[in-house]
Amino acid sequence: MKPLFDMCDTIRGYAINERFLSKPFETMTPREAKLSFVEFLQTKGERLEILLATINAESPPVAGTLDFTPESLVPLGRWLSNHVHVRKLTIEELRVEREQFGQTRVVQKHPALKEYFHRLMSDWKLTEETLSLCWDIGIYFGEVFTKRYDTVQWTYFTSPKTVDVNRPVLSGWLDHPCPSALVHVIAIKLLKRTAGLEELRRVYESWEKRLGPKAG
Repeated sequence: MKPLFDMCDTIRGYAINERFLSKPFETMTPREAKLSFVEFLQTKGERLEILLATINAESPPVAGTLDFTPESLVPLGRWLSNHVHVRKLTIEELRVEREQFGQTRVVQKHPALKEYFHRLMSDWKLTEETLSLCWDIGIYFGEVFTKRYDTVQWTYFTSPKTVDVNRPVLSGWLDHPCPSALVHVIAIKLLKRTAGLEELRRVYESWEKRLGPKAG
């Protein structure tokens, strides 16, 4: 499904997190993954300051509600909905994506599926600014959990080789959620209008319920 609107815009004063957007998480060695995670812990506070300052410059009333409570995810999610933008893939980018997809385990195991999935692949992607926002809002999302529950902490894992390998994730669950990936999915749903404006809070509540009564 194509997005219902296609806009490329920029937020004045927002510094895109190019450092982490360019990281090849999937191909990192264990040592590289450890160094990357240490860097994440050292810079997540700075990224939060950039996010909050950006929101405050554009919408002070929204910024005033961002106190790292679950309730604050509602105005934050509404703010995000106004800043989700996409751009068309270039021919070269589409070729590379198809090539990379052809190297995935499922296609190598079932070559006949290659053309089928190629037809399903989109020719658009979230802009770098939107991807950076997903990363920064993912940090905020994770911090809401870590400030509320002692059992939830930032961590990472180097195996198995899933989509979230080597990325910052949250402990406290058997299947560790990756906040930046969760916000990425939410952004796409907002773009396609398949989710409401309170989706960020809804996803939080969904994961919170899975923590169980011993969390705290």
